[in-house]
Amino acid sequence: MVVGCFPAHLLTCSQCAKPHIEFNIHYNCDKCFNGSWNICLECYRAGKGCLNWFGFGSAAWARWERLKSSGYLSAGAEQPHTLIASRFADLASTSSTPLLRLETGMFCSNCLKCANDCYFRCDLCNYGDWGFCYDCVNQGRCCTHPLIPWAYTSYELETSPTSGPRTRLSPSALAGQGAVSRDSFEPLTWTVSCDICLGSIQTFAPRFHCSSCASSSDDCDICYSCYSELERKGRIAPENGRTGWRRCLHGHRMIIIRFEDTPHGQRRIILNDLVGGRMLRQNPFKSEPGLDLRRWSWSNGTKSRPVDRDVRLSAPMHRGDTTNFPPDGGVGKRAKALWSWFSKESDELMFPAEAEVTEILNVNDDWSFGVYMGMSGLFPTPYVKEKEASTDIWLEGSLGG
Repeated sequence: MVVGCFPAHLLTCSQCAKPHIEFNIHYNCDKCFNGSWNICLECYRAGKGCLNWFGFGSAAWARWERLKSSGYLSAGAEQPHTLIASRFADLASTSSTPLLRLETGMFCSNCLKCANDCYFRCDLCNYGDWGFCYDCVNQGRCCTHPLIPWAYTSYELETSPTSGPRTRLSPSALAGQGAVSRDSFEPLTWTVSCDICLGSIQTFAPRFHCSSCASSSDDCDICYSCYSELERKGRIAPENGRTGWRRCLHGHRMIIIRFEDTPHGQRRIILNDLVGGRMLRQNPFKSEPGLDLRRWSWSNGTKSRPVDRDVRLSAPMHRGDTTNFPPDGGVGKRAKALWSWFSKESDELMFPAEAEVTEILNVNDDWSFGVYMGMSGLFPTPYVKEKEASTDIWLEGSLGG
């Protein structure tokens, strides 16, 4: 039953006794029960761990040090155990040899895909035990915190490489503790080309990124000079440009990102999130001759303005339309998660401790509605602590009458 020996037989969760967890993501401790301690993803995210478990990521080591300092643990106490994620592929579609069927290492916290070749780690969400695959980051299904791309190198696996513009560096020992030792990672650098001029964008230069146009095989980025030129030549109307909706040539709203150096590698930073956020409403609108209009609204529909599908055109304003634009990242409150919330209800939002939940609207005293990893849903209000006042602080004007 030991995962480390790549068995062919079945696994049961050591915490909740859930059977047949071998084909789903599960976590193994190679020390407890002689390496046969395995728990399901649900128990792991609930913080149940193993027999020498102190928590997730940096929080585990902080707690261990605190207990040693207080005398609760002896000076020679065993260090916290770390659990490694694994999953066996379905026998029907892969080799019957267990070694070739095993995926182990890092998995995307959103889509659960194996992400050993490119894992964007967040040092804040879940105390550093949280991260995303290339696709989820590229397409906006990730957290809003800075992310460091690494390759996990402890295992030689039969996994399909994630495509993407990246360069592997030599192994580097990185400080700190996490779900697995950082010595198991190689930091990755990022190089992308502008979709307009096809020239390389300097790593640390801000660039416009479209998460809607991006695919699993490529980024979708425009350098600053090209985007300015698109506006100058009239290919993007001023209201759709840098000081407006910040749309790409296909009409999608874009974010602005860049990378910066850290002692642990280059990290990806969102400088400007989507104008209007993820909860911007895009509704049909009666078009005038020669125009294909939509009405984009925010603040519970109390503020809106028309938008033409053709980014070259400025939509005609109507009486009562708002003259300004919603803020980057949307309206509503922003908050830090005090505890994890992993509900299985389809209308509820999932997030780990320390996550940033955005665009929060109060439903009642007990529940709120918010956004995390590009998804929206309900969550218990006491689980988060507000970080700042409402971001809907722009002095909005409107066409009176």
